[in-house]
Amino acid sequence: MKREADEDMKSRVWGIIDGCRDCVFITLLQDGRCRARTMNKIQDMNRSGGIMWFATDSKSRKISEIAANPRVTLFFAHPETFDHACISGKAQVVRDAENRLRFWNDDWYRYWKAGPKSEEYVLIKVVPEKGEYFLNEEVMSGEISFDIKSL
Repeated sequence: MKREADEDMKSRVWGIIDGCRDCVFITLLQDGRCRARTMNKIQDMNRSGGIMWFATDSKSRKISEIAANPRVTLFFAHPETFDHACISGKAQVVRDAENRLRFWNDDWYRYWKAGPKSEEYVLIKVVPEKGEYFLNEEVMSGEISFDIKSL
């Protein structure tokens, strides 16, 4: 029964995440401060086993921040329900051609003129580990764990 309830809550948290185009992507700096920025998540309908993806420029600050500390936090706030989910996990910068082509969006030509072959276009792969949620209508909060083992 508890496992079913956990899976139902995990499904509801994914509903919050899927209902958001953007999230706040937070990295941890070496001096202990956090750096937050809004990022579009890539909508991976296959969900890649729960892994979340983001596109960014190879020269952005977050690339060096992830190299120094791969722990990140993602904050999703649903714009209509005001439900929110805060996910912590590990990030990895991905440069392989297959994934860059798989997730390419033609709207990004404005950032990377060479398209998916641009050296500056990279992906960030986030494997979630733990999460917190707040369901506004039910005034309910809690924590969930993700059992994704690999980067």
